Amino acid sequence: MNSVKDKIYKLRKRQGLSQEELGFEIDVSRQTISKWELGTAEPDLKNLKALSTYFKVDLNYFLSDEIAIEDATALATQDIVKEKPKDKNLLQYKIGIIVSILLTVISIFGITFITFAQYLVFNEEPGDEIMSEGSTYDTKLLLVILLVVSIFILICALLFLIIIIKKKVHKNDL
Repeated sequence: MNSVKDKIYKLRKRQGLSQEELGFEIDVSRQTISKWELGTAEPDLKNLKALSTYFKVDLNYFLSDEIAIEDATALATQDIVKEKPKDKNLLQYKIGIIVSILLTVISIFGITFITFAQYLVFNEEPGDEIMSEGSTYDTKLLLVILLVVSIFILICALLFLIIIIKKKVHKNDL
């Protein structure tokens, strides 16, 4: 008799996946896969569907002791093959991380540049010809506004990054 734990283990090994890789593919933690394979926990219907979709076997393969893996694969190929959830989730995760990092770098560069420009403007000697007298106030105000905007973008980028990481960690804990 083949139990669910044995079937998951065999399919995972057949694909050459680690528990962590399989967990990522079906959006559960490595510990969850380990519990399933040890028999200390059983996957729910949602996870069984994710496993059957990922491994391209019929759902009945996990639910019945009488269906061989070859038969389950043949049954699954008759159905419409669904897109792996990993592709979409992984792409969104990578794009979010890249956007957050780029915004953070741009903000830090902007803050550094604005701080240096403010140093030049605010420390201007009366005889210096850096700016005319009428434009000094406008320039100082513009630099302060740009500094505030850069700090706001930096904070938003960091919050966005934290949200993405927490969302990914939360999904792995489920």
